[in-house]
Amino acid sequence: MHDDAELEDPGIDVAAIIAEEAEAARRKAAIEAGRRRAGTAGAAMAGIMLAISDIYEPRHRDEIVAVADAPSDPVDIDASGIGVTVDEVDVWAPPMERTDDGGDNGAVL
Repeated sequence: MHDDAELEDPGIDVAAIIAEEAEAARRKAAIEAGRRRAGTAGAAMAGIMLAISDIYEPRHRDEIVAVADAPSDPVDIDASGIGVTVDEVDVWAPPMERTDDGGDNGAVL
C-alpha cells in the first residue's frame, strides 16, 4: 500500500475528480431509473433530458476571482469613519462608538 502523501500530485485536482465522479453516478442512476420504469425508451428519454439540461443549464462555476487595485493603503473605517461619493453626492458616516465589552452596538451585517 502507498502512503496518501505519496499519491498526491500537485497537478491533479482531486476535489474536481470526486465531483465529476459523483455527477456521473447521478446521471447513471437517472438513466437506470428511466430504464426500470419504461424500458429502453425510458433510458433514452432520461439521457435526452440530461443532454438538454446540459445545453440549456450549463454548470455553474464557483471559481470567480475579483481583483482590484487600490490607489493607497486601506483606511481603517472603524477609527475614521467612511466617506464615499455616489452620483456626485458626497456621503460620510462617522465611526461607530466602541463599547467596553467590544460589542458591535447592535450593527447588523
